[in-house]
Amino acid sequence: MQKSHISHVLVITQLIGMVLAVWPGDWAWEKGFLLIDGGIGLGIWVLWHNRPGNFSIYPEPIAASRLITGGPYRRIRHPMYTALLLTVCGIALVQNNWVNGVGLGLVLFAVLNKIPREERYLKERYEEYADYCRTTYRLMPGIY
Repeated sequence: MQKSHISHVLVITQLIGMVLAVWPGDWAWEKGFLLIDGGIGLGIWVLWHNRPGNFSIYPEPIAASRLITGGPYRRIRHPMYTALLLTVCGIALVQNNWVNGVGLGLVLFAVLNKIPREERYLKERYEEYADYCRTTYRLMPGIY
């Protein structure tokens, strides 16, 4: 599937946000360890169940991808986005700098705009995706 112009803009926005959220990088790890470590731990768990090559940073699915519904995907449809948001939020809160807040905002904007696009593509590609959506949350179990 060809990447759309808006997909490129969202990915670039997300990457810029990630850089700004961790800039300058002289933060004290122990202050935000719950969010940061939780995000990193969730990210590792996601990669255990959804290996690189099956997903992309773009909302459009990879041609040879398959739908993953086990592991963290049993409860959350986008656990890698959840992991990213937890980690970036933890780092931005630890640094307590307006630049980091802007970065967190950009990441949040990009992710919240990528999700509906990605879900539309996944519903077109996998007929079972609509049923899967009825039994899972997008980012946070019990919340969203």
